[in-house]
Amino acid sequence: MLKNYEELLQQIERIEVGLVSYEAKINSIASNQARLLVEVQLESEVAQRKKLDTLVADVDLIQKEIADNIKFLDSQISKNDNEYYVQFHNVRKKFLLLLGKLKSLHYDWKESSRIKLERQLSSLDIDINEVEIKQCIESSESLGNLKIFQDFILRNSTAQEILTNVEKRRQELRIIEIHMAQLLQLFREMEDMVAEQEYPVEKIEIAVKKATEDIEKGILDINSAVKSGSKSYYTMKNISYLIICVMLVIGMVSAITVASVLSKNK
Repeated sequence: MLKNYEELLQQIERIEVGLVSYEAKINSIASNQARLLVEVQLESEVAQRKKLDTLVADVDLIQKEIADNIKFLDSQISKNDNEYYVQFHNVRKKFLLLLGKLKSLHYDWKESSRIKLERQLSSLDIDINEVEIKQCIESSESLGNLKIFQDFILRNSTAQEILTNVEKRRQELRIIEIHMAQLLQLFREMEDMVAEQEYPVEKIEIAVKKATEDIEKGILDINSAVKSGSKSYYTMKNISYLIICVMLVIGMVSAITVASVLSKNK
């Protein structure tokens, strides 16, 4: 159980640093995908795809580390750690937003990859309709084993090379779909976690805001009393004691208010 507040804050800050790196990698993926959509040179396309694969692998590692740290802290942190709990909640919300952004990128990339694959299949010198193209893309069998391509292989000397290239695209599409499924599962976990704590955090923030307003009002009242009161040493000394007492009372009331809110949501 994490009871050291300094250690707790360090854990949250570590997640925040990871999120900065995570967001930068996601932006790089978006840029790389955009370039690939308009790339026409084969060598450049191969290099861009290798770079994209590396970026996706890096994002997966960072994403797993952040998710593991968040899950660990969620099991350790107490709602009574009010200011750290709110900060931790905001970190989870940030991670959820970035997961949503990456999810959208994967979806758009999958759709563009599917369209390119459909065009590639329809351009082959075979009699194939839209339904058959869809079946070819979704089939778990090798394209060369499908009946529709067997005649194409027999009468075309470069058919095997063409189908190998198409098969590679199809495998890439499957990898994207696997990433999407894993990402969707993690997104739902984080979404449930954030939604579960949204209301208690709102109540904490409201309680803290009200306590702050009470303190500010108390200070204003005391300042007003100082200005209108005697300037003598003893009067100022008594007022100083009064300021300290009021601050202590307001602080205790604020703490009790927040604790009361938290206890009701346990």
